[in-house]
Amino acid sequence: MTDKTDIDNVRYSFETQEFFQRQIEEAINTLINEKNKENNKAFTWFLGN
Repeated sequence: MTDKTDIDNVRYSFETQEFFQRQIEEAINTLINEKNKENNKAFTWFLGN
């Protein structure tokens, strides 16, 4: 282990995580709009309640 933190790897990790979260949000929103009602299972899973 080194004391130096690789900022590029950290930045890439955050960007990838944010991108993945946006993809999930878009998929859920598409599903909700198709059914024209809230999908409780999807929201419960996404929000972790």
